[in-house]
Amino acid sequence: MEGDSDGDGDMSGGETERSGGSSRGPDRDSSAEEADEPDSDDSSEMDESECERRRMECVENLADLERQFTVLREQLYHERINHVEHQLAEPHVAKPVTTYLKMLQWEVLPYPPYSPDIAPSDFHLFRSMAHGLADQCFHSYEEAKKWIDSG
Repeated sequence: MEGDSDGDGDMSGGETERSGGSSRGPDRDSSAEEADEPDSDDSSEMDESECERRRMECVENLADLERQFTVLREQLYHERINHVEHQLAEPHVAKPVTTYLKMLQWEVLPYPPYSPDIAPSDFHLFRSMAHGLADQCFHSYEEAKKWIDSG
């Protein structure tokens, strides 16, 4: 059983193949080098054209990435501006105030940002008052006050 493989993975006859292969290796390498030498001028021209093509492809990719970056930078800018505007529009209430309102168990109604000085719940009063004032003309504060007190 000397010709069979042993437990180390070595096979008999493997050395002859390796030694035979190694003696043929330099012959192949030298013949390959000789075959490449006459074509070296043609292959360098191909390499230059391939290099130029790849360079142009990289330049186009870079230009495309720059365009994408510009678009994304503008989107991020607008998103940040909107976020800041939204934060500024939210009513800010001090923590002691919110704690006190919770203690009183009052329901806090949302108040729209940038709203006029009157509460939204009072708009119906001004609409009915506007209808009543449509034909009125007051010449003094006292006349207006009398009209309001009489109504």
